[in-house]
Amino acid sequence: MGHDQEPGAGHLLLLPFLAQGHLIPFLNLTRRIESLGRRGGSGQRRLDVTIVSTPRNVAGLRRAVPAGSSIGFAELPFSPSDHGLPPDDESTDAVPLRSFPAFYFATELLRPSFEELVAEVAGREGRQNVCVLADIFLGWTAESARALGVQHRVFLTSGAYASAVTFSLWLRPPAFPRPAGPDDERALQDFPDVRVRYVEFLNVVVTEDYATNPMLAYLCRMVSLHFCHSGGLVINTSEEIEPKGLHLIRKLSGLPTFPVGPLTGGRTPSSEDTARDGDACIKFLDSKPPASVLYVSFGSQNSIPASQMMELARGLEASGRPFIWAVRPPVEFDGTEEFRAEWLPDGFEERVAATARGVVVRR
Repeated sequence: MGHDQEPGAGHLLLLPFLAQGHLIPFLNLTRRIESLGRRGGSGQRRLDVTIVSTPRNVAGLRRAVPAGSSIGFAELPFSPSDHGLPPDDESTDAVPLRSFPAFYFATELLRPSFEELVAEVAGREGRQNVCVLADIFLGWTAESARALGVQHRVFLTSGAYASAVTFSLWLRPPAFPRPAGPDDERALQDFPDVRVRYVEFLNVVVTEDYATNPMLAYLCRMVSLHFCHSGGLVINTSEEIEPKGLHLIRKLSGLPTFPVGPLTGGRTPSSEDTARDGDACIKFLDSKPPASVLYVSFGSQNSIPASQMMELARGLEASGRPFIWAVRPPVEFDGTEEFRAEWLPDGFEERVAATARGVVVRR
């Protein structure tokens, strides 16, 4: 376990989930905190900020922080192989979709070393001066913080409305008939004015066997632990953007809620190939009028079936609009393998490239 911070009057320990869509917002939040100024008039530091993660993720985050930054880092040992995962799988971008449940479960292996780190910082600076800010998928940190006598908040890296609806679907699924048709609708128990179709419901709860699905049980437990033991929600949104969403998440969680977003402007360093793709995207965007380019992505963890991928490609080409599409292998395939041309219509990439209509990013 490595740690590099100077002692201060307060210490914020940030623990993101091990995925790019979580690591980057946490990094952007620390940059925001740093930019607001962390020294008083006397030059005394008011707050130390430390991002806590596994060695490979910490190495990437360090490279994204400019020289002279006061952001600190701490490393936690991680053993994904204990859950049947390759030993280097420290982020979801390296994990096949079928192995996601095992990866999520494996993150609880961080708990003993994290508690050791928190106890060390609290012993040095006083428990009342330490606060843990953890990812929604790491609910066990709220239990740990309470046991160690330090403060705790949960950081939602996505928006308030989507989070409120998703958590409600996880915690109290609506009662659909069996069998249910894809267009059957039900109101949410927590929010009667919000209705979802069965096909949308299954997209959120993962599978039809949701009542006995261990992954859904894990997600429910993480959310419940936060709601029971945390002292508040910090959300990557704003009152101006999501007044209704913030109302819903406050009602659902019962916690004080603090919008701090939208947080933008940073990314973790990546491979040379990805950097080259980024340059191509910027060049493409610069060649188009403002607000004219469609961006298509299902995130760093998700994908769609091969049949839908083929239809989406045809739709993008028929739309006549310029686009950037970040593709991953279809859900039927290993998400870590190379993307194949056969998953798109014949000649699709060549046609859109030749006419400067689109950019397909494969990494």
